[in-house]
Amino acid sequence: MRVLILHGWGANSQSNWFPWLKKELEKRGHRVYCPDLPDSQYPKIKEWLTVVRNLIGDFNDIVIVGHSLGAVAIPRILEELKEGERIKVGILVSGFVNNPSIEEINDFFKKEVDWEKVKSKADKFFIINSDDDPYVPLKEAELLHKKLGGELIIEKGLGHINAGSGFLEYKKVLDIVLSL
Repeated sequence: MRVLILHGWGANSQSNWFPWLKKELEKRGHRVYCPDLPDSQYPKIKEWLTVVRNLIGDFNDIVIVGHSLGAVAIPRILEELKEGERIKVGILVSGFVNNPSIEEINDFFKKEVDWEKVKSKADKFFIINSDDDPYVPLKEAELLHKKLGGELIIEKGLGHINAGSGFLEYKKVLDIVLSL
């Protein structure tokens, strides 16, 4: 299986639990992509989409894991898929629908997401958020779930599920990918 891991705002491929997840999946024979997306401090969605498209090529049957702004990028990627292209699963960790008043990421929110198109471009979604995320209110996970369907997983006391919350490994995502 092919898996694409997308980091968030101000992060890179070596942040948080991404290197650990990549290594664990590769040990099991999966092909894993975890790019450093351009200018993560002042990101532009078009630049991120270009990098991802050039890296992946054909998105059919891929699993996309996104954390924070990387989770926000998943619907934007799915909106741009070609006719007949469809991912296997989207796993959105600490994702959100509305900009939490961070000016640097405004570019990701300039146009409304075509949620119906996004839903049609994946077999399933997993939305994972913590009940005490200091950046992403739980209502954002509930809104994502309402827009995408799939499985909503509410973690207890895990913060933003990043290195700042103590996560250099995150077994939940590994378990989901391995269960597919």
